Amino acid sequence: MRSLAGVRRALLSRTLGGASLVSVAVIAAYWSALSVGFVSDDFLILDRLRTLGGLEHASAYFGLRHFDYYRPLAFLSYALDWNLWDGRAFGYHLTSLGLHALNTLLVFSLSRRLMSTWSAGIAAALFAVHPSSHEAVFWMSARFDLLAAAWCLTGVLALRTSHVRADVCAALAFLAAVLSKESALAFPAAALAYTLLLQHARPARMVRQLVCFAGAGGVYIWMRHAAGLASTGGTARVPKLAALAVLVAALVYASHLGWARVSSAMRTRLRLMTASALLLLVAAGLLAQANATGPVLRRALTTVGFAAVHLLSPVALDSFAGTLPGYMWIAGWLAIAGAIVAVVAVVAACEYVVDAQTPAFLMVFLIATLVPVSSMTEGTRYLYLACVPAAMLAGWLWDRIPPKLLPIASAVLAVVLLINAWQVRAKGSDWAWASEMSAAAATLVSDGLGSRCDGHDVVLATAPVRVRGVYSNLNIESLTWLRGCTPASLRTLVRVGHEDPRVGAVWETPTQLRLSVPDYRGGFVTSRDLRTFDVGIDPTTPTRVTNVLGWFEALPSAGGLDVRQTVNPGSAGRDVTWFFFSQGRFHPMPSSPHTP
Repeated sequence: MRSLAGVRRALLSRTLGGASLVSVAVIAAYWSALSVGFVSDDFLILDRLRTLGGLEHASAYFGLRHFDYYRPLAFLSYALDWNLWDGRAFGYHLTSLGLHALNTLLVFSLSRRLMSTWSAGIAAALFAVHPSSHEAVFWMSARFDLLAAAWCLTGVLALRTSHVRADVCAALAFLAAVLSKESALAFPAAALAYTLLLQHARPARMVRQLVCFAGAGGVYIWMRHAAGLASTGGTARVPKLAALAVLVAALVYASHLGWARVSSAMRTRLRLMTASALLLLVAAGLLAQANATGPVLRRALTTVGFAAVHLLSPVALDSFAGTLPGYMWIAGWLAIAGAIVAVVAVVAACEYVVDAQTPAFLMVFLIATLVPVSSMTEGTRYLYLACVPAAMLAGWLWDRIPPKLLPIASAVLAVVLLINAWQVRAKGSDWAWASEMSAAAATLVSDGLGSRCDGHDVVLATAPVRVRGVYSNLNIESLTWLRGCTPASLRTLVRVGHEDPRVGAVWETPTQLRLSVPDYRGGFVTSRDLRTFDVGIDPTTPTRVTNVLGWFEALPSAGGLDVRQTVNPGSAGRDVTWFFFSQGRFHPMPSSPHTP
């Protein structure tokens, strides 16, 4: 008995030690988040918190729309911060940092069920400092992802036993997760895979669990309807929901057949599955060149490439990837090839049925997390939940490294973790720049307009969106929050993507604006209505459109770009002030036209 108690104490000590280490890693890597201010959509959230008085009208958040999203639990967490910290950014970022630390501990706890304590610590450490998570932690508006991940992990951990209480708790966690963010719709597939592959559940248990999830989903749909939102959030999400439904149905069917039978069938059809995967790749390559199907397949390759590159890279690529022509499309092809290798490896692992169940669960978990965000490649926060199974797969593989290779693997792991931590800290500097730039821009606009600030029209000739790979766009709410300045309108002519360009701006005539960019490699986007920015400005091809201001023309010029906007009299408003963004900050237009 004493020996058994000693073993338990030793295991507990190792577990607590590992948890403490990963917690320290999170705090050390993300400590700079506490000095970051508010940026971009943060001001939209703050405006709603101020209107509702924080928790003063807590029930109002259950009827609140956030664009076409429904996330009342996340807004309640913001409301709590409002009551605690008012408008001090420090407190909001402290909550986000705490949530990321909590998620890291949950990853460690879940990993301990599947692998050794050391490997679980490696998985948690990789998750803690994964560079693609910087957006979810540093950006206050991305707390939705942190909360959804926390509830999903809690739900999986609740499935420790096969008792009905475990399924009910998992369903409640699922409801809380989707009330934090819609991407948590991946959870039922992940939970069913856990139940099937790691607990060897019978079909009756799977059906019972599915009924619990369906009940939670029904409550969620009812709550969306009560808030005046559509059940699915739009037809664009129907294919994703269908894909998740197919995955869930496949898991239920596999439980009916039995995992041993499924793995045996996969084992005997290894060559057929490999050949089919290769044929699919060739077919995709041919169809991608066709006029009718090419764009769809290229978008699919871009999506796969985005996920693969950002999940596997120890470097934060979002600072410059958007400026490399064809980068994500090429990455998509590489990702498809990598996916085939991964499928072959998983199928081959079925020779060892017991060991294959853990990677099979993690692969289903990974696929399920990527389906809801499969069309979203503008930000790495969408991959936050997917980082969980990706990091756990790395931990699982660590347990299978031959002893002779452990010294080399340990050195590689140490280098990767150091690079990851360095990248996280570097992105913290970029987020701090974005908040400081926003504050300086609000001061510039407010001081430039003076007493005419309220009710005045402002046009930004160029404005940042994701410069340095972080959100940095200016909006009316930011001007109101930071300087008490509320223009009648705030419109943008050209959005600046990942680049931080040098832009020259001058009025050649009272109605013709000229912008010159000496070294242009791409990333600029304009719009016809100055609302939906869908006209990319190619560095090699002229761009000409008619917008609400007049005539817009962008011409490549000796490695740079020459932009001219002809403003029709009265189209920009009767009293307009222009600004432009260049080399990391906003500037007043040297001279503005007089609009009668």
